Amino acid sequence: MNNYESTAVYHSDCYPGVWFRVKRMSLGRRLQLATQLGELLSKQEFLLSSERVVDKAEAGRLALEIDRQFIKWGLVEIGGVEIDGSLPGIDTVIEAGPEALVREVVAAIRRECGLTEDERKN
Repeated sequence: MNNYESTAVYHSDCYPGVWFRVKRMSLGRRLQLATQLGELLSKQEFLLSSERVVDKAEAGRLALEIDRQFIKWGLVEIGGVEIDGSLPGIDTVIEAGPEALVREVVAAIRRECGLTEDERKN
């Protein structure tokens, strides 16, 4: 009998001892994520094609919102770290966690989603 784990554990490179568990991709999860992010990604792509500085700035803001949505969707748990003296939930990681750790989490989730290198840069 085979056993498939629907999540993957990563260990932080930036913060030794910190680990986090993220969702692995499945058909249902891909559909859920595409539904959740489709409009944001389309709007970001449109804004990035503009030459206007204000549109580029809005595309940058959308990139941060997309990262936040990836974390809310894909982060299952995190351990080995306290934020402001408490074990953090997902919202605390997003709002008050160290940015380098948050970026590691987003990169891991995107890797599990099978995004290309160019897609990961956004």
